[in-house]
Parts: sequence; C-alpha cells; structure tokens
Amino acid sequence: MIEKITIDASRETNQKLKPPLVPGLPLLGNALRMTNNFVGFLVKNYQQFGSIFRVKVPNQSFTILAGPEGNVFMSQVGDNYLTLSEIWKSYSQEYGTDIFISRMEGSAHRHLRQIMNRGYSREAILPYLPLLVETTEQMVNQWQIGQRIKVIDAIRQLVVRQLGLTFANYEPDDYFQDLRHFFCTNINVAFKGWSEKALGRQGYLKAKARVMELARKLITHHPAVPPINRERNFIDDLLEATDENGQPFSEAALIPQVLSPFLGGMETTANICTFMIFALLKNLEVLERVTAEVNAVLAKQPLSASALREMKSLHGAAMETLRMYPSSPVLPRSVKQSFQFAGYSVERGEQVMVATSVSHFLDQFFPNPYTFDIDRYREPRNEHHQPGAYAPFGLGAHVCLAKGMTEIQIMTIMATLLRRVKLHIDPPSYKLKTVYNPNPCPKNFWVQVVERHH
Repeated sequence: MIEKITIDASRETNQKLKPPLVPGLPLLGNALRMTNNFVGFLVKNYQQFGSIFRVKVPNQSFTILAGPEGNVFMSQVGDNYLTLSEIWKSYSQEYGTDIFISRMEGSAHRHLRQIMNRGYSREAILPYLPLLVETTEQMVNQWQIGQRIKVIDAIRQLVVRQLGLTFANYEPDDYFQDLRHFFCTNINVAFKGWSEKALGRQGYLKAKARVMELARKLITHHPAVPPINRERNFIDDLLEATDENGQPFSEAALIPQVLSPFLGGMETTANICTFMIFALLKNLEVLERVTAEVNAVLAKQPLSASALREMKSLHGAAMETLRMYPSSPVLPRSVKQSFQFAGYSVERGEQVMVATSVSHFLDQFFPNPYTFDIDRYREPRNEHHQPGAYAPFGLGAHVCLAKGMTEIQIMTIMATLLRRVKLHIDPPSYKLKTVYNPNPCPKNFWVQVVERHH
C-alpha cells in the first residue's frame, strides 16, 4: 500500500524532456490496442512506463497521467494546470450558450455548482424512493418468463423516465430516442473525432429540435406547479437562482443544465446498472448473497434510506462494479499552464488524459484486482480509502455532482430487480466485450427472465 504520495508538479519547465511514447503502428498509432481494451492498455503502459507517457491515434496525441500519482495530482492541483473549457466547447455550442456546468471554470463554475448541488444530492432523491421502486417494478412487470431482454436498452429507458419524474415531475418517454440521438452524436463529435457533418444531418437536427422542445417544456412547466404539494427539485433551484451578477438565468442558459441529468443518467447510472447485472450473474455466489440480503431487509420494511443502509453487500457490489467497470475511465483535459510531472515536461495546449481507472487494477491497492470482491470496502480492509486508489466519479473541481444520488438510484433499481425477478445470461457462453458509445457499456448483453416473484 502507498501511504503517502508526493506531487511533482511545477510551472518551471526548463527541462523539455518529453514523456515516453508508447510504440504503435504507422498512421494508426495506438488506436487498435486502445479500442480493444482501453483500460487494460492504460494499466499495462503504467506498469511499463510509469505515471506519465504519451499515446498516438490518427491525427491526435495525448499525454497520459496515470496511477495513484496522476490521481493525487488531479485531486490536489490538477485544476491549476488543466482545463475542460476547450474540450467541451464544441459540445456546448450545440446549445447556443457558454453557460454549461461541465465546461465552466473558476468562480462562475463554483457559483452554478452551488446552485445545483442540493438538487443533485443524495438527500434530494431519497423522498422519491417509492417512485423509483414503482417505476422499476412497472418495467419488470412487462417482462415475461422466457423473454430475452437487452439490458442496456431497458435500463436506459427506465433511468430516463425516473430522472424526468424526480427532477422535473415530467415523464419524458416520448423523447427518449431523441435524447439518445442528440447526446450520442454531439459527444462523439466533441470527444471521439466524429465528423462535424454528423451535426448537420437531418436525423440529428430533428432530434436536437425535439430535445430543445423537451427542455423548454420542463422549464415552462415548473412555475405552473409550485413545490407545495410536491418535493422541491433542482429545476426549482435553477429558476429561482441568479448568476454571479445577480441576474436571472436566460432560457438558453437554463436548457443545458436542465438536460444534463438525462445525459448523466444514460451514460453513468444505466451503464453501471448494466455492468452490475452482468457482474452478479457471472459471480453466482455473490449474487446469492446479495439477493438473500435484499430479501431479508425488504421482508421487514419497505425500501427506504434505512433499508439501503442495511444492504451492505449490495453497496459493496455497487462499489466493486464502479471499480471494475468505471463509467469514465479517463478525465480528458487540455493544458492551460505548462508544468512538470515526474520529471517530464507537459506543455500548454497539449491534450491530456488523467487515467483515474488505472489504480483500480493495481495489486498494491486491490489484491487480485480482476476478481469481483464485494468485501474490499468494509472494515478492516477499506481498500478504497488509500490515497489515489479509487476515483469512480472523477476528481478535482468537476467531480460528479450527482455521485450520491447516482449511488442511491443504482442500489434502488438493483434491489428491486433482485427482489422481483431472476435472470440468466443469454446465451450462457456470453463473454463480455465493452463498447464505447460514447461511454463504456457491455456490447450485445442479453438476459433471459427465469422467474418472477411477487
């Protein structure tokens, strides 16, 4: 275990020693190896080259900061040297505003984050636990014995519905495909090198118009239904808030904030639930243990905050899923201020990835890191508490606002599923292949409904 990690970062860049370059193919560079097993590629090269190295893909190169050293750097001083602004620029342009929580920095970012913090919190979603259970049961009740279910599709639609009802008191089912098309196209253009021509195609423009229509509905719907006989939510906070100059936010500024939960839900919560279902069905002893715990707790009381606190095995399974199948394996950034790291120079304007997930697969932190072990997070082990070891929701000023809420939503969906239905992987010989579209999720992962419980 690493007890202390020191930061080697300085603005002094008299040495112009570049980080080692990972060998690759002509023209393609490291693209194929990164595509086939992205996290494994990062772990291998951390073990070979250390905490900083460079990779190349067609038309781009990146400096990778990896391992506990990279994580501690990011959590302590990374925001002094690295920026998200340019990376999210093209994405935010599709909304027609620069006021976008993932792109903003400094005092403006802190101000907006403070406004949104309560609505994204664990406490804000707890009153909606009965609704989360009800909507999950509605999904399960539509499944028939013997039916094959493509898990990611079912869970994404469930999560979007839940977020619409909890965040905005609105059921957005009719807009699901539009949300998916808009978000995926926009993010893939911004982050994965898709041609900008994709933003001009008729299908995308139609989806974009529908998504903007949804956002305006959510904004205009709220004043008509004040939070008197309902829970206050984050749209209420946004509508009542003012910017740093004391002025109300314009509709254009509100739209990306109002839509952000749906993006996070489809690309974080739904993906994590899908990986968790896979992991449990592949580790039957763990599945039996977690299911028995859920059934025992829910036999005594309805699902509630106190019930979730008793589900320590379920919580461990969620944390282990986040470790082994991180929804954001790296944090993409660009360099706004040159610095040195581990003896190497990183220059202003370079593209950087902070590979937060590398530490998740290092034996010094997590013994037998490729084993799904849900007891890592209990006393006396607490493997995730080591400096730089565990970062499933990012690091620095832009750490995920919704991490507490996401954890509650994941556990509620999974507890309800395990209570109501028994599933098998279909076919049983399925081997996991991760696809990035745009965030990692299992490719072609199907289950079969074996039993239903009432």
